[in-house]
Amino acid sequence: MSTDYIDADHPLVRATATALVPGAASDIERVGRIYHYVRDLPYDILAAFRYLARGEHRASDALRHGVAFCMGKASMFVALCRAVGVPARIAFQTLSSPDKEFLAPEVRALWGGKSGRPLPWHSSAKPISATDG
Repeated sequence: MSTDYIDADHPLVRATATALVPGAASDIERVGRIYHYVRDLPYDILAAFRYLARGEHRASDALRHGVAFCMGKASMFVALCRAVGVPARIAFQTLSSPDKEFLAPEVRALWGGKSGRPLPWHSSAKPISATDG
């Protein structure tokens, strides 16, 4: 499934995903290869903001530029997975820090609790981070 941000049907996304997974025997192996590819792309906020400022916000844009930060990497990871038939979605991160509150007061009022609390749309999906490794 393709969306405006996660354009899994884009030719570059499809070609890249297909090139990453030849001979992969399972979804786990496909996800692993895609994960390592996205993880190993440079994490560059400034470069990403430059192309985002030009309206280049799709997973294919991040892939074409070869650099991204967390949201671009997440979009790219999900798009690449979907392009090879692996169901994937983005889930917002949860943070846990007893010394510092990361959520704005408005967000805490809306969702309640501290930042480590899972958000209502979290399910049994297993979180991985294409940024941290």
